[in-house]
Amino acid sequence: MQGPPPGVEATTRSQARDTTDCPHCGRYVGPLELCPYCREVHRKRLVITLFKYVSPLLAIAGMFFLHHLGKTSGNPLVKVGDLGPTSNFAYIVIEGTVCEEPRFYRATGTQDPTAGSLEFCLDDGTGQTRVKTYEDATRRVIAERKLPAVGDHVRVTGNFQTRLNKHSLIVGSPHEIEFLGLEEAVVLSAGEVATAPKDRFEQLTPAVVTGYVRFNYNDRDKGYSAVLHLSQEREKKKKERYLRIEIPYSRLELEGVMSVGARSWAGIPGPGTRVRVSGNLKWSGRGKYPGWRLHPGWAADIEVLERPAEDVGGDHGSR
Repeated sequence: MQGPPPGVEATTRSQARDTTDCPHCGRYVGPLELCPYCREVHRKRLVITLFKYVSPLLAIAGMFFLHHLGKTSGNPLVKVGDLGPTSNFAYIVIEGTVCEEPRFYRATGTQDPTAGSLEFCLDDGTGQTRVKTYEDATRRVIAERKLPAVGDHVRVTGNFQTRLNKHSLIVGSPHEIEFLGLEEAVVLSAGEVATAPKDRFEQLTPAVVTGYVRFNYNDRDKGYSAVLHLSQEREKKKKERYLRIEIPYSRLELEGVMSVGARSWAGIPGPGTRVRVSGNLKWSGRGKYPGWRLHPGWAADIEVLERPAEDVGGDHGSR
């Protein structure tokens, strides 16, 4: 068999043969320091020896540095307006205000009131996105009372997904929903809010309102929310304006104050009851009478202060 052309061996093998060949027997030993043929010790250059032993130490130090960087730097805080198709599947953080009442979609074929998915809208001033939880994450969010209400300021961490110009943030744990510092609530009477113009309050202003229940709507077949109308005084007056308070039936079920599938809320305050309600004010231009509405987060935010002499409970006096 014909050998390689002259000069080929010299170019294919190392040009520094004094470091790759054994100086005793002349055979190729590569990076080995002990010749496997004659057992002669072949010392490498100092720079190669240093590189050989320092490289593993640098690799270990680099792993510790990356671990520290991952724990301290966290996930990037981004704006909704900056997100797009290139951000798909990114793990991000968004801070904003819940601008709509969270929706709960119950799983079919089960009596578990927490089985299903949650969804709410988050607005950070540059845009809006939907925040969603599914299955076990939904149960844990409800169990740990991490379900926000309209007007709550939250920081949400999750997996961003976009499809057909619609995007959402998927949350996998209640620890990824963090409530930010709450604004101090303004203390008002029902009459002050009911007659207030649109520019009186900022949208989603936290408020504590006291008034008397004039009447309520408490029929699930006619709406998604239990509704209270508060007045300034217990006695009815002509051309009186009412403050509308809404709390979804699904939220009442999640709180455990209403049976799953029940057609009404048995514990709704009846007409003549004096109540104090904590929630967030939101202007609504819908319906015949536009005005401010109060959205409590839970039934526990509706505190009964005084019942009428003839206690009217349940659905009596409801519409």
